[in-house]
Amino acid sequence: MKKYGWYHYGDSPRSIMNFLTGQQLVATREDWLGDTKSYVGEYRDAEIQLPVRFNISPHRGRGNLVELDYAQFGDSISYGLWRRLDDFLTDALLSWPELLVPRCRFSLLATGGWWGGAWKPEWKRLFRGEKDIKPGMDGERALAEPCLSPLGRPEPKGWRYIDHPQPACEANLHLAYVEPWHVPYIAANSPLDGFQGDVPYLVRDDARAVFFPSRVGVRRDKDGDITGLEVYYTYADENVFFTFRSVPHRGLELWSCMDYGYRHFPPDRQFWPSGRDGLEDPHTMRNRKEGFSHFAFLSYRMWRELVCTTSDAWLHWPDPGVRIEHRPSGLGARVGAHGPDVVTGYTAGLPNYNIWLQYRGS
Repeated sequence: MKKYGWYHYGDSPRSIMNFLTGQQLVATREDWLGDTKSYVGEYRDAEIQLPVRFNISPHRGRGNLVELDYAQFGDSISYGLWRRLDDFLTDALLSWPELLVPRCRFSLLATGGWWGGAWKPEWKRLFRGEKDIKPGMDGERALAEPCLSPLGRPEPKGWRYIDHPQPACEANLHLAYVEPWHVPYIAANSPLDGFQGDVPYLVRDDARAVFFPSRVGVRRDKDGDITGLEVYYTYADENVFFTFRSVPHRGLELWSCMDYGYRHFPPDRQFWPSGRDGLEDPHTMRNRKEGFSHFAFLSYRMWRELVCTTSDAWLHWPDPGVRIEHRPSGLGARVGAHGPDVVTGYTAGLPNYNIWLQYRGS
C-alpha cells in the first residue's frame, strides 16, 4: 500500500485513508463527462458514512483541477459536520497520488461552506500549490498531530470592527514573561489590552479574542531598495497569542509566527507550537537577545483553527482599510488589505510552504 504523510492509498478500489484518525475516502465509481472524470464514493469515519462525489479535469499549467461542491450534502449542513468533512476532504484531495495530481502540483476548488457565521452555498475557495515535501522524502519529517472536529461543534462567534483613523506604526499587548524560559504570558484573568487607542482592531463578540496591526515592516529588493511594506498582525484569544505577517498580493502567513505566548502556563498540549520533531514543549528556552522572543510554527490543529477564524474575522475590516503611514519611507499600507487569503500551511500532516488558499467569495 502506498503512503504519503499521514495517508495510505489503495488502488482497488481507489481510496485514501488518514491512518491516524481512521477517516477515509473511497471512490467506488468513475465516469467520464467529456474531459472531466467524475468520481462517486463514500466518506467514512468511526461515527458517520456519507456518499461523496468530486470531479477532476485538465487544468493548463496546474496538472489537474479537483472540484468539490458541498451542495451534494443538502441545502445546509451543521457547522460541526462541515468542519469534520472539510478538514479531511480538502486535505485528502490535495494529497492524492500523482495518478490524479501529476507532478505533485494541485488545484482544488471547493464550493459552499460556513463563512461569516452563515451557510454560504456559493462561497468558493481555491487551493493551489504543490507538495513541498516530495513523495519518498516525507519520512524525514515528524507528522503533525491530527484533530477530528466534533460533530456537535457550535457555530463560531461573530466579530466586529473598532475604528482608529490615524493608526500608529507599532502597537503591543501588555504581557509578562514566564521565567527562566522567557516565555510570553498573559494571565487568563487579565484583559487583552495595550493596543487600544493606537490602532484599529477586530474583536470577537465575547471580547475574548482580537486581531490588530502590531507593526509595519519594509520589503527590499536584492539591492536593498525599499519596494513596499508588510503589515504584521497580532492575534490573541483565551488560550494563545502570537504575531504573523501579511504578504502583499499573496495573503497571510498563518503557519509561521513570532512571539508565541500563552494565557495559561503550562498550557494544554493542544496549544503547543510545532517543531521539526513534533510539538515543542512550552518549557523550551527562548533567546532573550533576539528581536523577537521566539520564532515558532503553528501546530496543525492551531493552523486549521486560524484559517477558519481569519476567514470569518477579516470580513469586518473596512474596504479600503485605514492607511498606516510608515514615516521613514514615506509609504503607506492598508489594514486588512492582503487577507483572508492564506499562504503556507500543511498537507498530509506535513509542513507546506507552497500551499496557497484564495477566497473567491460567492
